[in-house]
Amino acid sequence: MLQKGLTEKDELLQKYEKEQQESNDSRLELQTKQEELLKKLECVEKSHQEEQSKTESLRKELEEQTKKYSLLADELARCSGDLASSREELRAKEQKHLDMENVIGDFQKKMQEKEAVSQSLEQKIKELENNLVKENEVHKTEMEDMSSRCEEKLKALQQQLDERNDSLKAFEKNVEEKAKSGLELQKLLGDMQNQQKDLQTKLEETEREKQKLCKEVNDLQKDLRTLRKEHQQELDIVKKESLEEMECEQEDIELKHNSTLKQLMREFNTQLAQKERELETAVKEAISKAQEVETELIENHHIETVQLHKKIADKDDDLKRTVKKYEEILEAREEEMTAKVRELQAQLEDLKKEYKQRMAEQQHWNSEKVKITELQAQLAQKTTLVNDSKLKEQELREQIHVLEDQLKNYEKNVYVTSVGTPYGDENLHHTDVSLFGEPAEFEYLRKVLFEYMMGRETKTMAKVITTLLKFPADQAQKILEREDARPLVS
Repeated sequence: MLQKGLTEKDELLQKYEKEQQESNDSRLELQTKQEELLKKLECVEKSHQEEQSKTESLRKELEEQTKKYSLLADELARCSGDLASSREELRAKEQKHLDMENVIGDFQKKMQEKEAVSQSLEQKIKELENNLVKENEVHKTEMEDMSSRCEEKLKALQQQLDERNDSLKAFEKNVEEKAKSGLELQKLLGDMQNQQKDLQTKLEETEREKQKLCKEVNDLQKDLRTLRKEHQQELDIVKKESLEEMECEQEDIELKHNSTLKQLMREFNTQLAQKERELETAVKEAISKAQEVETELIENHHIETVQLHKKIADKDDDLKRTVKKYEEILEAREEEMTAKVRELQAQLEDLKKEYKQRMAEQQHWNSEKVKITELQAQLAQKTTLVNDSKLKEQELREQIHVLEDQLKNYEKNVYVTSVGTPYGDENLHHTDVSLFGEPAEFEYLRKVLFEYMMGRETKTMAKVITTLLKFPADQAQKILEREDARPLVS
């Protein structure tokens, strides 16, 4: 009965767990639905705000376009006046510019003629300077040639003297060896001395010639200086004459230029008067034409403004209609959304009620679980008590069996001593039955073995078997330890 109650309670627990899982799933689904509805509400609100912002931006754009149109009209009027005045100023400036260019061209031609004359004079002066430089270079080259020739002659004479001195030294060394030819050597020495005297006289003559050449060089340098001074004086005279001529020519040119300028100014004034008259007539014609164009532009502008005002009024009407449509649509959507929100709130309240009911049921099941656990604990205690009582009963029975065996052994011994051994088979059968005691004990042992082999309460059954079959203490302890280590089977 207890096992059936336990199985029923286990089934109820499983059902309760399944229901709890279903309630959790339904709760999650409701939460997801609630989040989706909230997201939809936010999307609708965002779309409503975007439509409102679009309508406001369209209104602002219309206002800006009207302002821009008015500004453009004002700028057109200003630009037309500025164009007319700027055209007149440009014409006057162009005429003045042309007159000034003509005057400047004449003046530039005269200046070019003066520059050509001055360039010709400068070329003449440069030619004279180049001729002087060339003459100086020729004179320098001649002097250098003369000095180089004199130096070469002096070097040749010095070489001859050195050779004669070397020969004299050689003769002096060989005087002892050539004592026999002393007279000849004395003659030769006399000749050599005479030659030496001749060479000294030649050297003196060359030195005199050198001094003469130096004097000539100095004279030539003095002549060059005098020539340069004369050339500079001539150049100064030429420059003064050219400057005087240039001043005279410049005065003549200035007089001519002044006369031509006066004539040009007179002509220019007459032309200016004529052009001013022509300009006045042209300006009057342009003003009349501009007034006609302005009247036409004003009329066209008035017509365009009227048309634009009509278009703006039509667009305002269209905008008002669209705004009304959108407002009606938004109101309908708001009503729909409020209805949906109310439905969702009602659903949320229903879900909260269901959740509370399920929580109460869960608490009830939890209390029942506690009761079941308490009952299971009581069952375990009772089973332990029953097993202990069975063990005690078995121990008493074992004691009874032991006493019976002792009595039987005593009777057997008495019978054997008096009669002998004619009933050996019967004694054997009796001993076999005495191992298990009475048939009731044998049946009890069989039931215990059956329960043990079926795996029900193996620990208690092992204890009973060890006590019935009288296992030693070591073996009984090992069997119980193995039963403790074995995993529990439900």
